[in-house]
Amino acid sequence: MNITPALLGQLSGILAVIQAVPYIISILMKKTRPARASYAIWSVLQTISAASYLASGATDTKWTPIVLAFSAVIIFSLSIKYGMGGFNKFDITCLSIAAIAIVLWLTTSNPAFAVYASLAASSIAFLPVIKKSFLTPKTENTLSWTLYAVAVLLNVCALTSWNPVIALPPVISLVLSGIIALLLLFQHRIPRKHSL
Repeated sequence: MNITPALLGQLSGILAVIQAVPYIISILMKKTRPARASYAIWSVLQTISAASYLASGATDTKWTPIVLAFSAVIIFSLSIKYGMGGFNKFDITCLSIAAIAIVLWLTTSNPAFAVYASLAASSIAFLPVIKKSFLTPKTENTLSWTLYAVAVLLNVCALTSWNPVIALPPVISLVLSGIIALLLLFQHRIPRKHSL
């Protein structure tokens, strides 16, 4: 079998779908409590981002953004009832900064700037989950975040262009989701002194 960028992009999309399933099930079983602020940002961002990313010329890496948009909306809807956070100073700051980035993104006519503004907002959305994964790792789903990090890694491997507009979104997503996955995988080895 010949491993092509198209195949890697499709595998990334499949893993992105698969990772959402245990996450959603875990939410419904009241084991996972998604960060409301993060999924509020991602549900808006991922939906618009998928369209902008496609308009910028992404081909083999398009599957993951499409799947993530769909799953973010579902998880945000569930987070309203089952999630945590969203109203503390940290979350409100993240939401405010992300909102500014989203406005900049939507008001620009420059597709590259739109991708960068979207990337800034998406990166900020990771912060409440990173904080929560460090302080209260039992409220996150290790399997889902590990699968997500692998999905994004495959998406990075599917890149056929290192044009920053195309390459930065999956690369930064890999770094940030990798941090979350590592925090959750090694949660028993990380000393914690505070709680949310």
